[in-house]
Amino acid sequence: MNGKTLIPDSLLAARSIEAIEEWEMNWKPTTGATRRDEVVAVNALATERFVRRNVSRQKFQEWLRDNPRTFTTRREQDWLAQKTAGQVKL
Repeated sequence: MNGKTLIPDSLLAARSIEAIEEWEMNWKPTTGATRRDEVVAVNALATERFVRRNVSRQKFQEWLRDNPRTFTTRREQDWLAQKTAGQVKL
């Protein structure tokens, strides 16, 4: 996983404060990351999405250079695995 925190799908799907609180109460470690690491990672993803939507592509690339990703999602991992296996055509 390259030292990146995997954001669980259950946390990505949480759309309300109640859903996040429920996720926190039912949290069980599935990777080497702590609950705090996963919450920090999902907040970093939200920040990245906000920046991507609100600045130009060039500014976003500059922002990414200054703020390297420390997280990944299961969907990204699956896509990279398919790409590596040659199943995804770019």
